[in-house]
Amino acid sequence: KTLAFHSKLSMTSTSPSSSSSSQVVRVGYYMSKSKEKALKWDDFLQLARKETEWQIVPIQLDESLETQGPFHMIIHKLTDEISSQHKPELAAKLEHISKYLEKHKENIIEVDPIKYQRPLTNRGAMSDLLFQLNSDHSSTSALGVICPKFTIVDDKKGVSFSNILSAKGIQFPVMCKTLQACGTKDSHMMGVVFKEEDIFSFAAPMIIQSYHNHNGFLYKVFVIGKKSKCCCQKIS
Repeated sequence: KTLAFHSKLSMTSTSPSSSSSSQVVRVGYYMSKSKEKALKWDDFLQLARKETEWQIVPIQLDESLETQGPFHMIIHKLTDEISSQHKPELAAKLEHISKYLEKHKENIIEVDPIKYQRPLTNRGAMSDLLFQLNSDHSSTSALGVICPKFTIVDDKKGVSFSNILSAKGIQFPVMCKTLQACGTKDSHMMGVVFKEEDIFSFAAPMIIQSYHNHNGFLYKVFVIGKKSKCCCQKIS
């Protein structure tokens, strides 16, 4: 979607919410400090300032977005807010930006759309998506990417994990992870389990997956349009 920005911009007014004749492109962004660090955001800002005349500014979700705008594009990472909507202050921020983006959807490019971020906050939803993409081999959408067998456990009380895993064709060792993928310290708690009794040390709701040895490397694939980039990261 980012690649289409220049063509879309040329067909719309240079200031999406005003009649100004200014040619300056304004990009607003919102993300946590940890995500800024992970994305090397400061490096991106330096490059953008060097290569473009765009105004790239942080936005505050506890203040009016109308007074902070106008914007041609808004880049946000709202996975923490999406996964923690039970917290009033985070739910209010999510509602605020959602209403603003809906109101200005014809003039503002959103990266990445909230509806596409939602599944990434839940490991069960992510596993379902991968499974669906590969389940119909007659479909052009079948990717041929391995999705580990998995099962979701909502409550550990009176559960026979051996029976649950057997029914899903899952054998030890397995990976145990919290169902919530982000937003809390506990969401990053996971481990390889070799016997049934050790599963009880993990809090429910959880997802249990068959374990695939990846030699301590994590592969991330980034896609924009028809371009893709694979990055390899050593897990400490």
